Amino acid sequence: MNTRNIGRRFARKFNRLLMGGGLNSCEILLRWRVMTGLPVDHDPHLAVSVEGAVHEDKSEIARCFVHYVNIHTTGYTRHTEIQSGDVILDFPGDVSIDGREGLEFVIGGKIYVQKNGGKELAESWDVRCNGVPVTRTVLATLKT
Repeated sequence: MNTRNIGRRFARKFNRLLMGGGLNSCEILLRWRVMTGLPVDHDPHLAVSVEGAVHEDKSEIARCFVHYVNIHTTGYTRHTEIQSGDVILDFPGDVSIDGREGLEFVIGGKIYVQKNGGKELAESWDVRCNGVPVTRTVLATLKT
């Protein structure tokens, strides 16, 4: 069996299953903000207002697997970062959520924000096959 492209084939099949609504996947709304009208030399790490800059709200629909954490039924109880009421979101490996300011996940009318998980937890989640990213897992908690 030729295993050269197995990672890409597996990722494509997984994404087709996810996008087709298989395995109880669902659509969620992603919301975030971008700042437009910034000068070319603007440093995003400086917390200063920039004349002419405008915050613009962005959104997109993404399909993912949603696991509602219940400490009594989840296998993740050994990770103290995970609490009852949190959600675990499994996105396709090519979904980009990095660098989105104020990113929120709207699921069933409730707003969640990304929660910081520990290094051990992060290393145990994202699925790769032959070096190809298959899933991207995010831990989220209700926005307060």
